[in-house]
Parts: sequence; structure tokens; C-alpha cells
Amino acid sequence: MLRSSLPFTSQAPSFSTIEGGSFATFVLFLLATLLYLLHPVKRRNSFGPARELDSNDPVALKIQELCQGLGVATPVLLMDRDIRNHDALAFGLPWKKYLLLGRGLLLLRIKQPDAFDARIAHEIGHIKNGDLAITFFAQALVVASAVLLIATVAQYLFMNVAMNYQSWLTWKAAGQPFGAFIAAQIPPLKANLLLLAIAVLKSCVWAILLFAEHRSFLRVRELYADSASAATVGAPSMLGALGGEKRVHSLLSRLFAAHPGIASRRAAVEAPVTIIAPSLWGIFFLGYVIGLTLAVIRTLRLEDFVSAALIDAPPPSNFLEMSQLVYSSPKLLALSVVLSLIMFPIAIALGSVMFRCGGVISLGSMRTRSTLFHVFAIWLAIALGCCIGTRVNPAIIDLIWNPGAVTEVAKLMASDLVLTTIGASIIPLGIAACGLLLYRLFRTSHVMAPSKFVWFAMGACLMAFFYYFFAGVGVYFSGAPPSAVLVFEGLAVVFFVCSYLIARRTISLRPTPTAPLAPWLFSAARIAVTVH
Repeated sequence: MLRSSLPFTSQAPSFSTIEGGSFATFVLFLLATLLYLLHPVKRRNSFGPARELDSNDPVALKIQELCQGLGVATPVLLMDRDIRNHDALAFGLPWKKYLLLGRGLLLLRIKQPDAFDARIAHEIGHIKNGDLAITFFAQALVVASAVLLIATVAQYLFMNVAMNYQSWLTWKAAGQPFGAFIAAQIPPLKANLLLLAIAVLKSCVWAILLFAEHRSFLRVRELYADSASAATVGAPSMLGALGGEKRVHSLLSRLFAAHPGIASRRAAVEAPVTIIAPSLWGIFFLGYVIGLTLAVIRTLRLEDFVSAALIDAPPPSNFLEMSQLVYSSPKLLALSVVLSLIMFPIAIALGSVMFRCGGVISLGSMRTRSTLFHVFAIWLAIALGCCIGTRVNPAIIDLIWNPGAVTEVAKLMASDLVLTTIGASIIPLGIAACGLLLYRLFRTSHVMAPSKFVWFAMGACLMAFFYYFFAGVGVYFSGAPPSAVLVFEGLAVVFFVCSYLIARRTISLRPTPTAPLAPWLFSAARIAVTVH
């Protein structure tokens, strides 16, 4: 079984139990969904009061033409009253999309019609690529997570104040002096303040990680929109609209910027295939997130929870018995759902990395030695990030007030290092396999996407491979197949879902509409929602 490396106490301000974590997950998605559904109300007035454009307006007719070029339905067109505003913003829900225009774009259309077309095509590209659903829901998740972190700390603070007040009423009723009450409360007050400081520090670290990753995600979606705009109005028009770099930005500002630098955007327009090539920094961050997730899972008291679920049933002796037990026990089924939600982003990220690297290797002109070097660098970046993630993360902050857990953590980290190395070694194998498959499909079909059967078969193979691979690792290292099943069952299922998404949705990163590159080959970029 998975063991708890950082034992929490009942007074610790965290969702460290299965019940608390399940409730927090439910509240998180409920709040995020509500924020997402309400975001058009706020975005509609982002530039101030706006009016809806008539369908016969010259600007509306031009936008309708651009929408037809990108193959999307014309959204509801809004325009504000500020002639100095040259911005545009696409937003909305799947059933009703909006395009908000600054009134200053009317002047831009007269003075620089190509730049106007490129800017509007960029916003329509967001609609084409499904960014309205993905980016705004991702933003809602970040906001909801921040609210949940603040609520956790506030709840702990409120409970301590209420308990101290209740204690004071008891002392007062007994006729005890106020000075004696203060003297008695100083030791627990120090401990509670330390716990509160730790909770605030952990919340800040989580918030910074979430915000930085969300900003990185936004920057990549901007590159996709730039590429879509260049494919519609032409690369020269898009490059002219981008202009040149106005000033040099610091590393910190680039890390938290919502838009990429002009140099990166120009490179994406000139060579769209580079967009799907994941950077080593992004690969390293993926490894760090994997290690961080494993550290968080270790903090959950899974042993007690699973033992309670198995109290009326004999322990499973093989993989099949455990699978049957999971679906016959409501508690274990709920646990598998929670852990699957935790692993869902990582599973999509791993699938995205493999497919994207396969596409780059197939389309690139690198020699065999360079390809092998890149594969090894990817493996090393994931392994290094995963090792650091298990050692440097918000959960380790608990060691400040629980130093007795250091020995147990050190032992678990040694085993994690072995598991991380073995787990990361499957990534280059997956990259090579996917690259070979994409290369063969690319050679046999330059226009039409392969049939859904091909992708379903590939997803089924990946699902079976990961399902039994991680189960075998769990048996070999811990003798406990249940832990492998519960944690990694969702991983295999998501790979299957990714294959289905690839079969259904495409994104064209062709430099021109007539470029002889199969648009389905870049479908992997469509699911690149975590790793950039």
C-alpha cells in the first residue's frame, strides 16, 4: 500500500484525509464550473459599455469573411466606445461565443488593413482552437483553487479563535483571572501560530505554482492563435502586425506573462512546427509536477482508508481480485475516482509529450545521433524533475514542525528514486514508438487523417501497457498491487481518451493553407493543456 510519509494531525489545516480531499475536489470543480459559466457577464464589459454590431456593418462583413476562412461560425460582435482602444477579446460559452472589439480597431482597419485582418484572425484562431472553453475554465480552476486555499486557512484561523473564546468563557464562569487564562493559553497559541504560518506558506507555494503554470499555458495558446492567423491572412501580414520587441523583459516578468515575447511569436509564425516541440524546461517541470503529485498522494492516509474498506473482505491475492474488489466497494471506487482526478492532468501531459515529440521527430531533419540525444535529454529532464518534486514541495514544509518524519521520508525517497528512474525510462520508449507510428502514417497519408480505428487501437495498447506495467512495478517493489491499480488506473484510461480526442479534433499549424503537411499530424497540440 501507499504509505503516509508526512503524518498530519487532526488540527493541521489541510484536506489530508480521503473524505476531506474528496469534498475539496467536489467543491473545487463546482466553484470552477460556476465561475466559468458566469465569465461572459464580466468579460462583456471588459472595455466598458459595448454595443452589438449590425450584421451588415462593413467591419462585421469582413469578420464574417475571416471566420469563413477559418471554418468557424461568426460570433456575436461587440464594440466599445473608446477610440483609443485597439484590443480585441474572444470569450463565451460553447453555445454562444463573443468577439469584443475596441473602437480603435476602426482606425487600424483604415490605416493598416492587413494588421487589422491579422489581429481579428488571431482572436478567431482562439475560437478555432477551442481556447474559449479551455483557457477560461483553466482560469476558473486557478481562481477556485486560490479561494479554496484561502478558505482553508481562514477556517483554521476562525476555529482557533472560536475555541479560545469558548475557553475564556469557561474560565470566566469558573471565576479564574484573565492573567491566568493568558498564561495557560500561551503554549498552545505558539503551536497554533506555527501551524498557521506553515499553512499560509504552503498555500502561497501552491498558488505561485498554479499561477505560473496557468500563465505558461496561456502563452502557448497565444502561439497557436498566431499560427492560425498566419495560415489565414498570410505570414507577412501577421509578422507586420506583431512588429518588433519593444523592450527587454526580465526573467520573472516572462515567467508570469500572459503573452509570449515578440521573438517567440515571430518564430511560431515563421516555423509553426516548432510550437509542438516541448522545451526541456517544460519537460523538467512536468517531471517536477509528477514528483510533487506523488508527494501529495503519500500524505493521504490511504492505509487506514483501504484497511477500513477491506474489513469485511479477505485481502486480494492477485490483480484480478483487486479490480473486482474496487468496483464492489463504494469506498474504494470513490478513492479510485479521486486519485484518477489527481492523475488526470499528468496523464494528459505525458500523452501530449509523447505525441508531440513523435511529430517533431517525424517532421524534423535531425540526424539519428541528434534524435537520440534529444530523447535522452527528455528522459533526464523528467527524471531530474521528478526527483526534485519528491524532495522540494509544499508537503515537505510540514517537517518544520514534525521533524520525527525525516527518517521515514528519507527511506521513502530512496525507493521513489528507483521508481522514478524506471517510470521515466518508459518515456523515450513511448516517444520512439509514437514517432515510428506517426512517420509511417505521414508517409502513407498527406491529407486525410487516419481512421479512428487506428487511434483506438493505439489507445488500447497504451492502456493495456500502462495498466499492467504499473501494477507489476507495484507488486515488485511493495508487494501491493492495489496501490498501483488505484493510482495508475486513471492514467491508462486517459491515454485511451487522448487517442479519441486525436481522432476527433485537429489543429492546423501549416504555414500556409496549401502547405502539404497533414493537419491531423498536429492534433497532439490540441491536447497540450499542461506541458509547454
